[in-house]
Amino acid sequence: MKTESEYPYTGFQGSCKASGTSNGYKPVSFRYISSNTLALQTAINASPVSVAIVASNLSMYSSGVYNNCNPSNIKLNHAVLAVGYDTKGNWIIKNSWGTYWGESGYFLLAPNNTCGILDDPLQIIA
Repeated sequence: MKTESEYPYTGFQGSCKASGTSNGYKPVSFRYISSNTLALQTAINASPVSVAIVASNLSMYSSGVYNNCNPSNIKLNHAVLAVGYDTKGNWIIKNSWGTYWGESGYFLLAPNNTCGILDDPLQIIA
């Protein structure tokens, strides 16, 4: 497995620079996570989890806890990485828009199923 310093996050679409099959980047399998808070928290305790959210209003985020989604109109449109949660239950999310965006490329998402985060979580197993 490579560290962030060995294979840094750039936030821009490009080609994978890893090669071979035992370099820690090639997925072995995946598993769907149950659509509830405890299941996602438990999965995150083991490794980051790929999730989809509604990001229609996310581009203007700069800091704080994001909760700008209409819960009656959840149409998932952006993949992000759930990397943790804080003591208030806010999800700690790594975005793909680069470190210049949000809080150095991260943002906090309000607890529970805000923006549909619990609708389609997927954990990659390397």
